[in-house]
Amino acid sequence: MLLDQWPAFVVPVLALIIVIIYWVQNNELFNYLDHTDVIHTSISLFQVFSLLLFLYAIGVGLNYENAPDARTFESVMAVLMGIFSYSSWRYAMNHGLLSNDISMDKALQIRKRNFSEPATALITIPFAFIGPWLWELSWLLYPMIRKALNGKNSTDQQPPTTRQN
Repeated sequence: MLLDQWPAFVVPVLALIIVIIYWVQNNELFNYLDHTDVIHTSISLFQVFSLLLFLYAIGVGLNYENAPDARTFESVMAVLMGIFSYSSWRYAMNHGLLSNDISMDKALQIRKRNFSEPATALITIPFAFIGPWLWELSWLLYPMIRKALNGKNSTDQQPPTTRQN
């Protein structure tokens, strides 16, 4: 049965894998929070909503696998999910929501890592119009983008080192 009906299981299995990865990353980030506020919680909820849209986009992409707009939809939803994750972490850093247990260097490292994900997804968008194989392969640029971003000096404003209550 599984061999004959494997397409019916692809979307749920992919969705489960993505949700598990998201959950692990989200728990890692929330582990470093001392507390949260309404704005931070709202950003996090938008991230969950974009995750749901991303899962929907994967389903659309599987049904219309060679359609450039379906691949673009997946990339755009991945960009949104990554932007909300990055924004949530950046907001937590800049508004004193982080625990005293995390060093500023570690917080900055996590922020850079979080930016690599939406940057990669953004880069995949033009490849959606070139061809399905190039679009799939463009996701493999993530390690190079992550390394390039981690090698740059941050020009972002340094977050406060003391908590604001």
